[in-house]
Amino acid sequence: MALAAFTTPVMWGFFAFINVFLIAYIEWQEYAPYPFDRYPFVFLNLILAVFVAEMDVIIVIAQIVASSKTDEQMEHTAVLVTKTDQQTRLLVNMMESHLAVMHSLEDMGNRESERDAQLHQIIKEGHARGIVIENLLRDFLGRIEG
Repeated sequence: MALAAFTTPVMWGFFAFINVFLIAYIEWQEYAPYPFDRYPFVFLNLILAVFVAEMDVIIVIAQIVASSKTDEQMEHTAVLVTKTDQQTRLLVNMMESHLAVMHSLEDMGNRESERDAQLHQIIKEGHARGIVIENLLRDFLGRIEG
């Protein structure tokens, strides 16, 4: 912020005005037949002392304003960090839940595959028993008829 103040044309114009004023004042006191300051540069010293006192106040006010803006920015940053942390925790919880659901579905798929394999085995055994029963029935019917 302080650097921005030194880049404005108004500030450079002010510095130029102060320098021209100082040079004109010194030249007037040295070469004028009747200088308005009887004691050399006492009035100029007073003017510069007042100027420095005013600039000190302006600098302190600028620092307070900059500090309050920095505090606001830090508070805003803290709020953003808190929100980001909450969102990150929420995302991690969602990913953990998603992972648990995926594992459950995988386990269910594995159990269904095992059940399917058992069911196919039972069907094969049943088919084999059916053939045996069918053969026994034919033999039985063949004995009854014959």
